[in-house]
Amino acid sequence: DTRGNSEVRTQVWEYNGELSLAMVSKNDAIIDDNTDNERDVDWKSFSLMNQLTIPVNPRPEETYFVRFPCSDSIWFKLFLDGESEQNSHIELFSRTRGNIYCNRGGYQTWYGGERTDFNIRSSWKCDGQFMTLEVIKTRNEIVLKNSGNILYSKELGSSDGNCKKKTSEVRTQVWDYYGELLLAVDAGIATVEPTTDPVNNCPWGTFSCGNKCIPVEWKCDGMEDCTNGEDEWFCW
Repeated sequence: DTRGNSEVRTQVWEYNGELSLAMVSKNDAIIDDNTDNERDVDWKSFSLMNQLTIPVNPRPEETYFVRFPCSDSIWFKLFLDGESEQNSHIELFSRTRGNIYCNRGGYQTWYGGERTDFNIRSSWKCDGQFMTLEVIKTRNEIVLKNSGNILYSKELGSSDGNCKKKTSEVRTQVWDYYGELLLAVDAGIATVEPTTDPVNNCPWGTFSCGNKCIPVEWKCDGMEDCTNGEDEWFCW
């Protein structure tokens, strides 16, 4: 039956204990902390046996959501990869401990980069039967949030290597947890009109360099995105 359901009912036989029922849609919206508006995201499941890889359109601000049951203890990692190598990862051992790894960062003494361990002292908020971790990454910082509350933040500087680079692919890894987690990548709100600049053959609001178009926000942002680096030319 392809019709939508308006009600769910339960029935139990030969069991005297209590069961719990929770409903979550893989298309549930996320509430924007700044505007209180809903942001539609597409949830994709991943687990110990079902790792996930999602291509990402590089943007100045990247946002990732991970959802898991409130009652469970979780251990997972998000790999944020660049075009040719790993940029960074965010790992949670539990709700109170984790680390951020920057490839080619620091003295490069930990697998060719630097790992920053952290403790989470803030309390998590449960949204019904589930908790949601929000990971926000820019070239200047990585912030971990739950229901608008900052759990941990790391400022990124010149010694943080690939952590400052934009992501082109996100991968998952899970340890010692046999349940299902959900991952969503926020595509944001499109700001580029679907029209073309007749001069550089790129959409309005983008910058042409070689055979590709990049967001204008990437021009003069201190990082070379064009092959010949022309997006960082004539910057004052």
